[in-house]
Amino acid sequence: MGHAFSHRVDPLSGDAADGVLKMEPAKASWFFLMVAGSVLAFAGPWNPVPIAASAGLAAIGLCCGHSVGLHRLLIHGAFQAPSWLERGLVWLAVLCGLGGPLSLLRHHEVRDWAQRMPESHPWFGHAMPFFQDLWWQLVGHVSLKRAPKIQVEAWIQQDPFYRWLERYWMLQQLPLALLAYLFGGLEWLLWLVPVRVMVGLIMHQVVGHLAHNYGPCEPIPGNSVQGHNLPLVGLLSFGEGYHNNHHRHSRSARLGFGWQVDAGWMFIRVLMALGLAEQVRLPGKGA
Repeated sequence: MGHAFSHRVDPLSGDAADGVLKMEPAKASWFFLMVAGSVLAFAGPWNPVPIAASAGLAAIGLCCGHSVGLHRLLIHGAFQAPSWLERGLVWLAVLCGLGGPLSLLRHHEVRDWAQRMPESHPWFGHAMPFFQDLWWQLVGHVSLKRAPKIQVEAWIQQDPFYRWLERYWMLQQLPLALLAYLFGGLEWLLWLVPVRVMVGLIMHQVVGHLAHNYGPCEPIPGNSVQGHNLPLVGLLSFGEGYHNNHHRHSRSARLGFGWQVDAGWMFIRVLMALGLAEQVRLPGKGA
């Protein structure tokens, strides 16, 4: 399948600067539910085995699912993959607990559009003080008085599997929770579900804040928000911390250039070797 639009938002259809911050009850409730489960896990015994399993599953989901499957493949069309693989990777992204694939795609498109505008609300660029920004990214959103028009490809918007994931994204944790409980009881369930999801939610926003405020940056003229390259953050976030690279080459499958370690790109290289990734976009080659 192919992506018809490099950007899905009509750039002149909205105002990126005029808006107010609003709490999202469902988003906030989900986060605090994960926090409550994490508190129970932290209060119990710290068994290294379920902790390691939780960390490993989080790494696979965030790298292969969120960074590669959702961000680079579905959102940016940085490469092409068989439908079964694309859907599998997007499901892994949903298992991270950040949201449904269609809402995350639309949210990403609006944020990218706002960052390309001459002026934008501070929420779009993580421009508020750290803890204030973290709070509003985790529990709310900016409601624009004049929201932009978004055109998402029909093959994505009408895909039955993606629509099902969008509707039941929270429930994707239940099979994993059941398996964890049957295998190791409540301790395993708490570490593999709420702790893993809570850490992923927080670190996703921490990476966003750092990568839009600190580190080397080659500015893009006319953009209200710039990305920055942070080597350590890039290493820990599977390539997502090289955000200046991403802003300048948004459709590139590779986010870390030269010596910059990009685990997501390493995974794509494995897919390429297996014949499962084609039409791979790189800087100077369609990105």
